Amino acid sequence: MDPPVGAAARALLRRISQAGPFGMHVEEHDWPMAWHCVLAGLICLAGVTCRYVVTLTGQAFLDRLARCE
Repeated sequence: MDPPVGAAARALLRRISQAGPFGMHVEEHDWPMAWHCVLAGLICLAGVTCRYVVTLTGQAFLDRLARCE
């Protein structure tokens, strides 16, 4: 079952995914959504760089969304 994430968190997940393998820095106003995605296992912090990257679970979630839209 997919984790319950809202539209804003899904948009953030897409932006992080599009940033590529190095991930992206999340702005302060996006921190609550980023934390929600971390708790859902969709993204994680990449080392000490404070950049978020999409996990395999997050990529599978985005793939399922793409097939549904």
